[in-house]
Amino acid sequence: MVKNNSISLPGDEKEHEELRFALGEAVEKTARLVYTVHDLKGHEVFSDIAGGDPRQLMTGTYKLVLETEPPVAVENIVIDRDKETQVRIKRTDQGWDAEVH
Repeated sequence: MVKNNSISLPGDEKEHEELRFALGEAVEKTARLVYTVHDLKGHEVFSDIAGGDPRQLMTGTYKLVLETEPPVAVENIVIDRDKETQVRIKRTDQGWDAEVH
């Protein structure tokens, strides 16, 4: 029931906490994490949303910046035409992290 812009839920405090946790996870999963790729000269190559379609880059060395607070930078990502390179982004207790594979 909604009263005065607040929601009253049936159940006990434990159920309320579980619901708050589940809603928080759902919001976090749908939040859009933007990243930017820069070349060695610092020029932006492109910006995109994590989890989207794979992007192709020319052979070279790049820097990836996760647009988080604070930003997370991954330097010296080497793209080789004969090898697939993946960057896996994950949430940690300290914030965000990116691993190159």
